[in-house]
Amino acid sequence: MIGDSALDRRASRVRRLSVLSAAVVGYWTGAVACAASPPEEFADVLNIRDPGAAGSGPLAHAFFDQGAWQGYALRGLPERGFGFKGPYFPADARRGAEVFAALQITDRSSGQRLDSASLAIHSSALPGRLVQSAAVDGVEIRETLIFVDSKSVLLRIQLRSATQRHLALAVLGGEASEDASYSVRNAEMVETFRTSPIVVRTALLGVRSVASTSTDAKSYRLELNEDLELAAGEEVSLFVIQTCQLDAVEAWQQPLALAARGAPILAAEFADNESRWNGYLASVFASHSRLLREPRYRRVAVKAVETLIDNWRAPRGDLHHDGLIPSYSNPEYDGFWAWDSWKHAIALSHFAPALAREQIRAMFDYQAASGMIPDVIYRGKAENNWRDTKPPLAALAVWEVYRQTHDVAFVREMFPHLLRYHRWWYASRDHDGDGLAEYGSTDGTLIAAAWESGMDNAARFDHTKLLQNGPDAWSMDQESVDLNCYLLVEKRLLARMAVLVAEPAAAAGLRSEAERLARLIRERFFDRQAGYFRDLRLQHDGYVGEPGPESWMPLWAGVATAAQAASVAALMANPTKFSTYLPLPTVAADSPAFAPRTGYWRGPVWIDQAYFGVRALQNYGRKSEASALREHLLEHAFGLTGQAAMYENYDPRTGQGLNAPNFSWSAAYFLLLVSEE
Repeated sequence: MIGDSALDRRASRVRRLSVLSAAVVGYWTGAVACAASPPEEFADVLNIRDPGAAGSGPLAHAFFDQGAWQGYALRGLPERGFGFKGPYFPADARRGAEVFAALQITDRSSGQRLDSASLAIHSSALPGRLVQSAAVDGVEIRETLIFVDSKSVLLRIQLRSATQRHLALAVLGGEASEDASYSVRNAEMVETFRTSPIVVRTALLGVRSVASTSTDAKSYRLELNEDLELAAGEEVSLFVIQTCQLDAVEAWQQPLALAARGAPILAAEFADNESRWNGYLASVFASHSRLLREPRYRRVAVKAVETLIDNWRAPRGDLHHDGLIPSYSNPEYDGFWAWDSWKHAIALSHFAPALAREQIRAMFDYQAASGMIPDVIYRGKAENNWRDTKPPLAALAVWEVYRQTHDVAFVREMFPHLLRYHRWWYASRDHDGDGLAEYGSTDGTLIAAAWESGMDNAARFDHTKLLQNGPDAWSMDQESVDLNCYLLVEKRLLARMAVLVAEPAAAAGLRSEAERLARLIRERFFDRQAGYFRDLRLQHDGYVGEPGPESWMPLWAGVATAAQAASVAALMANPTKFSTYLPLPTVAADSPAFAPRTGYWRGPVWIDQAYFGVRALQNYGRKSEASALREHLLEHAFGLTGQAAMYENYDPRTGQGLNAPNFSWSAAYFLLLVSEE
């Protein structure tokens, strides 16, 4: 599959890029067979424009690919003159140059500048690339920017003239931040920072002779020592490569000249990019969902794919596998979270299964001997959060990869790790040993125990206490219905995996456990008087809290009776509680705890929990209700079918996006909402 081949090619691509760093490469002119751009249907599904000045705060919008930790953007409108913005390093809290690859083109015959500041540029963000183009005085100019690996971008400059022309060309960049400066090394431009180990190298390729000059240590110029001679109708392509060394421990490979071999390799990168992105989209559109027949929902699907790939990060420091951060727009989100990772992998399995596998492996790199998975892992493992874990969706993620790829080897690889993680919950989070687990922590703090639920400040935890189970093991004094639904689904999937890996005894045991747990969920968590599922105090000492997303999780798990499902469905359809403008808030709208603008998990709509609600209704044959709920989520989330980013959560009263934009798990579940029926 495309996702597999993209990562499998990484090793050869890295070798190629060590060669492409050469300051002098072969000359290439002549008609260019350029790969077709991705469909214009999907131009600018996100507004990848950054009008901000250097150092002006968090990065709102940017283009990333191939696991890069650095991003680029189109210039803000109105756009005059060529060039991009970047590189930006959001995880390093650093904004790089304000100008990358601005062109300066002069017609030698007339002395006319073809790139004057008044020249109107057409620019757009297409899947996997940024593009700028213009036509002036019979000359067509086009710039296309792609990532070729996690460290490097490649820019193709295409020039075509209707008549014979002699053109002088230079590539300019800079306007760097205060602590950055430029210098020339071996005809490359090198940007360094006083307060960071980051080094950025830029070279102009595809020409005989290049002169590199640093004008004032804050900007640079790469220019041709010879004019470009264009015959009538001829196209010439030049290339600019920019490579970022992020950490001092990285070593540069020695630059090597490609001579005449360089041009085909450079052109092949654009064909590879197009093939990979067309593969992503073809995999998504292979779904039989009727929604994907509609242009606006096709654009939502593409936006989701772009958001997920934008947040893809390559191994770095103590992160040993590729994975996705929650959002590049929040510099605090620079690690891999367990719950997020399982959700990302589920969506990625539909179009980039190799990346999904890597995302899962990244978390299991840090599985403890006890079986526990940490809440979050970082580039520096000393910062990893071992105070808690996250809800167990790992087996679901692995099973979804298997369902999409039939990769039994991956199931065999992960099964023993998943089983140890599953058993850890009962060893460390079942205070009274009754087979119903509780959220908890390793340090005895309630805040970490609430984090473990994934619903940090949910109202149902307001009056919770912690009880010690043993060394480094504490439980809340309430059994949570959602946790036990996740564990039920894990038991069922682990039983199916056990069959695949030829462990019939394990499969039988897990099926028996699942039957018992299903019965306990139905019998103990359903509050007959209230008519919905609720958390339960230990020793069955009463129900906890008001209704929330946990109320429909037994329907998502397929464990509720028909009567229970009908009662919960009525709750979900109640306009004073959960059938809001954007449906399924995390607290009922008539609750005193309802505070969508400030409440985080006390009122906003989280798309994962809303998706679980859609699936819950579908599981019980309520197709029309599920369809209406899906439509309201897709149509009422602010800007979703336009250019707005996918947000961390949403205001249920207005649909306005809240908290971090460009949020990965929202993208994951929006993708599932439009591609599954």
